[in-house]
Amino acid sequence: MKLYFDIDGVLIAQGRRPANYVTEFLKVATEKHNCYWLTTHCKDNSETSVAMNHIKDVLPAEAISYCERIKPTKWSHKKTEAIDLDSDFLWFDDVSFDFEKEVLAQHNKSNSFILIDLTNNPDQLQELIKLL
Repeated sequence: MKLYFDIDGVLIAQGRRPANYVTEFLKVATEKHNCYWLTTHCKDNSETSVAMNHIKDVLPAEAISYCERIKPTKWSHKKTEAIDLDSDFLWFDDVSFDFEKEVLAQHNKSNSFILIDLTNNPDQLQELIKLL
C-alpha cells in the first residue's frame, strides 16, 4: 500500500513538537509500505531536503531515520495530483479542501483520506498504527 504524509499537524503537533508516537508510527509505516511526502515542504519531486530541514530540529533522531525513507511527490495546486488514485493508499493530513475531497470521491477513494486531529486526539498516531 502507498502512504502519503503531510508534516504539520500530522507528524509535528501544535507548538512545533513531535506528535505523540510519531517514531513508532513512522517505523511501522516505512517498514511495511511505500511512503511519500504530501506536504507543501516537498512538492517538486526532485528531493526531500526542504521537508527534512523542516523536521530535523523537531522530530527525534530515530523518527528522522524513518523519514529518510519517504519519497518526494510532485503537485502544484491539489495534493491529489500526486496520489496514485488507481492504487490502494492512505493519505494522512490534518486538512483537505473540498476540491480534493471531490477528486477522492470521483475515484471512490474517500475512505483513503485519514483526517488527523492531534489537538482533540493527541494519541491518534498510536491508534492508527493498527491500520498499517
